[in-house]
Amino acid sequence: MHALDKPLKFEDCCLYFASHCADVTSLPEIQNTYKLFSVTNGVGVVRTFNNEYTVRCGEAFIAMPYEIFGINSAGESAIEINCVCFTSDMSKFNERMSSVKLNGSGSGDRVIRDKNISESIRCIVNELKEQKAYSGELVSLLCSQLMFYVMRCYEKKNPSEDVDDSGINLCTSIINYIDNRVYMIKNLSEVADALGYNYSYISNLFRKTLGITLNKYFLSKKMHEAEKLLVETKTSVSKIAQRLNYSSVYAFSKAFKEYFGDSPAYFRKKHK
Repeated sequence: MHALDKPLKFEDCCLYFASHCADVTSLPEIQNTYKLFSVTNGVGVVRTFNNEYTVRCGEAFIAMPYEIFGINSAGESAIEINCVCFTSDMSKFNERMSSVKLNGSGSGDRVIRDKNISESIRCIVNELKEQKAYSGELVSLLCSQLMFYVMRCYEKKNPSEDVDDSGINLCTSIINYIDNRVYMIKNLSEVADALGYNYSYISNLFRKTLGITLNKYFLSKKMHEAEKLLVETKTSVSKIAQRLNYSSVYAFSKAFKEYFGDSPAYFRKKHK
């Protein structure tokens, strides 16, 4: 296995992790990244927030930013994967990768059978492992190539017949609004007011388009912000509850334990 010592910043993306993993538990918990992995041996079952997928040798899978997922071997053979984690923030790909996030979220099929994607991931991992002449330049080009293949793959996935382009665009706006103002939003009705729509309308549209409720998406964002604050800072639990606009420490702790299975204090102690 070979992993990066520190993130590599290229013109079109920031690469946080690239490795061949014989043990899927070694995958990093880097929340705000797209995680793409291809299975090189065995068969795996991937479980996300509300779906389950089977990924076979030669196939790839994409996990979205902040998404909780787990992988288990589905056969007698151990599963092995090539994996890359990256962000496209502040690059020419950012808006189009947001569309990938939209089209691939919820009930969308996340298993990718395009061999170009699996091959691009393999080449990135190998170049970083071998460190030959021009490896840095090649990895930068391969990362851009990988994003093009992913975007093309999801552009082929047409939205359901009863959801038009205006609905998809509105859901993108809702996601962007929440992602950028998670600490400021006290009630989801504020999102509807800011975008000029009735709350019931955007709530129904969001669930119909993405297969996940607006409340669950917002909760996921808040919980992962809380996770980062607990693990990466010394901010007190009461201050985190206040920053995320919970009415009390008790309300925050209850929501956190229901989501992660541990109290905030124990979660911090375990991950420190």
